[in-house]
Amino acid sequence: MQFPINRAALSVVRRARAKLANTLCFVTYVMLVLGLVASAEATPVDAPPTENPDGYVLNEHVNYYLVTGDDGSALRRSLDSQGPIGVDGKRYDGYTRWDVHWDYVTESDASSTCAVVSSNIVLNVEITLPQWQPAIDVPDSLQRRWLVYLKALRGHEDGHLENAEMAAMAIDHLLQTIGPQSDCQILDEKLQTLGQQILQHFRDNDVEYDQRTEHGRTQGAVFP
Repeated sequence: MQFPINRAALSVVRRARAKLANTLCFVTYVMLVLGLVASAEATPVDAPPTENPDGYVLNEHVNYYLVTGDDGSALRRSLDSQGPIGVDGKRYDGYTRWDVHWDYVTESDASSTCAVVSSNIVLNVEITLPQWQPAIDVPDSLQRRWLVYLKALRGHEDGHLENAEMAAMAIDHLLQTIGPQSDCQILDEKLQTLGQQILQHFRDNDVEYDQRTEHGRTQGAVFP
């Protein structure tokens, strides 16, 4: 029996795989530049694996702010005055904040080299979106337009969420692949340095994404 191929779903999977591959390539490249990838000879065969099977824990929270109005212009004014304020001090219709927290345990072996033996990664994401309760006499056409806009706005913010998840995966990849160092202090310093560089890379991705999509306008997040 042949099953129909969902080409849209297949395309999404392929894009996700490509993004993950690019993320891992980026992390590996930075590690190579900083000399953090240990050679095969330097890694003990019996070194314990990193105990982090889930990769990271995602804490996602969606906040809503109320907007009012019985026509498109009034709703637009409400969005402009009530929308969340970004790090640049400007108001936006929607906004996504995220941060990655990680900790790990290191141990020294008989040869005095220090390695990561377990890790814990938590990704906190807060998405802020508008909420409108239309009056009974509001035209159906305006309500439909609002729903289309809101779906597009959420789609744009999901792009920021996806970028945050890639950042968490990159940190996880770092902790699981970094080689042993001569002592634990050196390992700590290198992990902190590289971890911050990874986070900055994905924060820059957020900025580029907003510039490219005009904060969601090119994705349909335009109202009225």
